[in-house]
Amino acid sequence: MLPKIQQPIFTIFLPLSKKTIKCRPMLVREEKMLLIAKESKELPDIINNLAAVISNCIIDSKIDIFEIPLVEFEYIFVMLRAKSISSEINLKYYDTYDRKITHDVTIDVDKIKITVPDNFNTKIMLSDSMGLMMKIPTLSMMQDLKLDSMDNAEVGVELVSKSIEYIFDNEQVYKASDYTSNEIEEFIEDLSIESFKKLEDYFKALPTMRYTTSYKNSKEEDVNIELTRLEDFF
Repeated sequence: MLPKIQQPIFTIFLPLSKKTIKCRPMLVREEKMLLIAKESKELPDIINNLAAVISNCIIDSKIDIFEIPLVEFEYIFVMLRAKSISSEINLKYYDTYDRKITHDVTIDVDKIKITVPDNFNTKIMLSDSMGLMMKIPTLSMMQDLKLDSMDNAEVGVELVSKSIEYIFDNEQVYKASDYTSNEIEEFIEDLSIESFKKLEDYFKALPTMRYTTSYKNSKEEDVNIELTRLEDFF
């Protein structure tokens, strides 16, 4: 039997789940999975390969990567990339005045953070007596939506229905799991436009990965860049 190479172990803290997970770096087998994910145009294939990479690299953890907040799934992947390949990502941006010119921008992955907006609240009051307790979207929820991209989910009835943990009023708590998806979607469709706007605002305020930097264009003007999506770092 050939000898096994001992891989270094590192930890990643998940700020929303309040958990610390142990990981090893990605190996050649995971790099092949990433290449498949990059080349694939199908979201299920991308998700399955990224999930396989992360699952392979997590050590002695009972965490279900499909049920943690989606932003933490993305964060784990970015941190794994930093520890396995490089803590720097080199990107190119077209000049704002001349697209024949490109500018090199280097991202320091170690400085990427999950940010939670000040106005974020999982409790949404629809009226003085009725409200919703929401869940932060997870990978499993997004899979079921059959989206073209994990980052452009339209805030529709289906996404909202999957994100409700329970409904409450002055008399009772109604767990979403006790009702069919059709019943939950019918409840949402009966909401006023004003109430649904509150739900749209909730999704706009979800925690996200964030990294800001800038470069100077051809006229020596500062151009600010804000990276917030997985594909920005992938």
